[in-house]
Amino acid sequence: MTENFLNLLQLSAAVVLSIVIGWAWWSENRNKVPGPARIRGYTISGWIALILLALNLGWLGGRVWADTTRLVAITSPRDGQAVDARVVVKGRVGYLPSGQGVWVLVQPSEGGPILIPNKPAYLQPDGTWSTLLFVGSESDHGKDFTLIVVLATEQSMITHPAQVNGAGSGVLPPGVVVSDRVTVTRR
Repeated sequence: MTENFLNLLQLSAAVVLSIVIGWAWWSENRNKVPGPARIRGYTISGWIALILLALNLGWLGGRVWADTTRLVAITSPRDGQAVDARVVVKGRVGYLPSGQGVWVLVQPSEGGPILIPNKPAYLQPDGTWSTLLFVGSESDHGKDFTLIVVLATEQSMITHPAQVNGAGSGVLPPGVVVSDRVTVTRR
């Protein structure tokens, strides 16, 4: 699902919740409460909807319904795009847990070792990131590779056996959170 669809779904849930609260209040109090008090009940449900919306959009410092599977996304290159041996991978980060970094790993699509870079991606203040990667070797023309963006601590990445001996491994380091994958073809 796309992020826009999820945001629309969350907004719809907030509106439906406010309608349900308003309806429940109205049905319980419709014969007991005079006109002005009834209007106050609808006003309260309206404020609840606005507060839920503000929380979800991050206006009050956080998201109530964060999309935890897509904390970090690759924006370039696109899925299926042909790339050179050296490629600048760019993306955006919605939320970065304390002590975590954005790492982009490379793996041949037919399987094989996951290659871990020496350092995390460079983060910008506006929530974007970028990193320079080497995809395959000169003999890998036309082969597919998967770029895997993960959240991980530097300690878990640099102490992983694939990083220490430089040979790569088919296993992700422990404690990493896979956030996005893009398949590219080597030119």
